[in-house]
Amino acid sequence: MSPRAGNSGRIGLLVAIGVVALIIAGSAVLLAVNPPFQGEAKPTPSTSASASATATPTASPTTSATPTATPSASATPEPEPTVTPTGDPVPDDADFRAAVAPYLSDAETGLSMIEVSVDGGSFAGTQDIVRPMMQDVQRLLDHPKPSDPDTWKGAVESYSGALDALYQALGNTDSARTATALESAHTSLATLLDLAQ
Repeated sequence: MSPRAGNSGRIGLLVAIGVVALIIAGSAVLLAVNPPFQGEAKPTPSTSASASATATPTASPTTSATPTATPSASATPEPEPTVTPTGDPVPDDADFRAAVAPYLSDAETGLSMIEVSVDGGSFAGTQDIVRPMMQDVQRLLDHPKPSDPDTWKGAVESYSGALDALYQALGNTDSARTATALESAHTSLATLLDLAQ
């Protein structure tokens, strides 16, 4: 065997080793640039899925916000009942006038009858006319005037005092005293008639 043949074998072996080294280096570079395990890089769709999951609950509160607007619109036409209470109702005196009218009419008639009898010089039976009038005083007190009960009560009490004085004067057959008592009774009755209007 010649020394040239031995050298050529060594050279070929070195070339083969170099080629293998280049292949290994190239494959290492390729693996570094493009890693073979790309299936593990799929967490990105999972983040997109979580984003879509967060988007769906945000859509549901917007739909729930729309029914809250409808009851607020229906609640707007309710200020009407607040207009009705404007204060205390004004008392109605119509029933009062109807209740006291007969007693006041009888009083006018009774005083006129007494005046005619006394002017004719007769006191007989005049006290009998005053008695039912004095009983009617309580009935007048039982029907106070709704719009002014205190004034009505005071006027009835004044009328009652005038009837008492008239009754006493008629019992004493005192003409002057009877005339004064009749005038006072007429004045008190006129006050009641004005209040009963």
